[in-house]
Amino acid sequence: MSLHIYLERLRYIDDLIRRKATGDLKQLSKKLNLSRSQTYNILKEMKSEGCLIKYSKRDNSYYYSEMNNLYEVLFKQQRDVSNNILSDEEMRRITGGELFFNFFQSPIILDSSI
Repeated sequence: MSLHIYLERLRYIDDLIRRKATGDLKQLSKKLNLSRSQTYNILKEMKSEGCLIKYSKRDNSYYYSEMNNLYEVLFKQQRDVSNNILSDEEMRRITGGELFFNFFQSPIILDSSI
């Protein structure tokens, strides 16, 4: 599956969850045109990445127990110098005052094994 399709699917799931319009796992699977196990695995992956997803029997829908932004959860920036991640000040020194980030605006990570 292409990355574009996967990200669009995540965006659609996020929209359904925010509107509390997912239905149960079977109904959500049908909306996504996926098997129940594939849908379950996507929800499990979203949860493991930090999305606080719960299911409400009363509303018959999945929902976020705390509102969070899917983009921020999936592409969170981690700035911790102790884990070999460059701080803004170190980036400025290396790049001559400019900060250059990759496509997802993540800082450069140094690999100490090189």
